[in-house]
Amino acid sequence: MKFKSLFLSAAASLAVVGGAQAADLAVAAPGGICADGYVPIAAWCVKFSGYVRQDLGISPAPWTLNTKFGMTVLATTSTDIGDVEGKFTFVGVSSSPGLVFDGGHGKVNIFQFGWEDNPYDLGGSTTDAGLKGPDFGKQDYVRFAPGPFWVQIAENTDPLATTTPMITAGFSTDLGGVALAASVGFVDNLPGTGIGVMVRGSAPMGGATLVAQFAYGSGWEGFADGGSGFYGNAWSALVAASMPLGGIFVLNAGFGYADHNGTGDWNAAVQLQENFNSAFKMWQELFYDNATASSKVYARWGVYIN
Repeated sequence: MKFKSLFLSAAASLAVVGGAQAADLAVAAPGGICADGYVPIAAWCVKFSGYVRQDLGISPAPWTLNTKFGMTVLATTSTDIGDVEGKFTFVGVSSSPGLVFDGGHGKVNIFQFGWEDNPYDLGGSTTDAGLKGPDFGKQDYVRFAPGPFWVQIAENTDPLATTTPMITAGFSTDLGGVALAASVGFVDNLPGTGIGVMVRGSAPMGGATLVAQFAYGSGWEGFADGGSGFYGNAWSALVAASMPLGGIFVLNAGFGYADHNGTGDWNAAVQLQENFNSAFKMWQELFYDNATASSKVYARWGVYIN
């Protein structure tokens, strides 16, 4: 069962509720006051963000150049039943001009539903310069998130196009300056039950911020490496560091490795980032992927407006 159309209808209903019943419910923007970066629109505080990036494929030949751009609209308000939020993301690529819906959610208090990346992937599908880690792609889901804990049930499509339920849960905390997060996952597929676990930590060290991550999947490789997803065992790990260079410049670097039933591949990235202010940044990156099938080298750059 696909929930995408249901999500769109429900999210639209949230907007109607926020507008039509503003006098009774909304307290997010009294006098038109919203947090920095948000614009007051009726009873809502709305934030617009976006990016443009290019990927230059250097190796193998021939060279390729692809452009991708995206836009996110986030609207929030507070009501008598808790905070209400709606988020919509759109993307476009040079090979297919135009914006298409690329995920979003509706949220009321601790209840959230939508079509987005699974939070089991603690790094996020676009974090750490694409280094090794799980990534299931977009999934229809419902989620409960009381405090630092969350539990989610999602619709998963396996490599044989079989639709099965996936249950994931996790938490995040801070232990003596170390940001720690962990997640577990269960999926029912054709051969049996797949089980996954993932841990991630980050901490300041010597002026830099270090990140370490490990994931393991038994019975379904997708819990450890998004480039696979077959019915086997796999593990992946990454280490990354971020160091301010002075002024607007930040240097980011990382290394990732994944093993699929004894066959391994790795990738690495070095990135220079310019943070002009809290709302605007640029970055340039050199990325190497030593995949099992063929090695690839990319030069990437982009602009983010938040």
